[in-house]
Amino acid sequence: SKFRHLKSLKLDRNELKELYTSSHATEVSKLTHLEKVSLAKNQITAIPYHISSVIKLGLSANHIETIDASQVSKLVNLKIIDLDQN
Repeated sequence: SKFRHLKSLKLDRNELKELYTSSHATEVSKLTHLEKVSLAKNQITAIPYHISSVIKLGLSANHIETIDASQVSKLVNLKIIDLDQN
């Protein structure tokens, strides 16, 4: 993948319900250098736990109501998470 060294991904305001579905799971899993992911102002209902390289995760203004600690623990490099306005 030509984007495999991508470090930052901003997908704010795209009406996304999730980042990771079976239809593009392989491509997202190849983004192993992602450090900053911003998914603000979408319709996401769960924290995307499959991006283990992420350090900063922006999820403000989505529809997240609960946090599964066992899933979040998979984000081994996570230092900052923004869940404002959920």
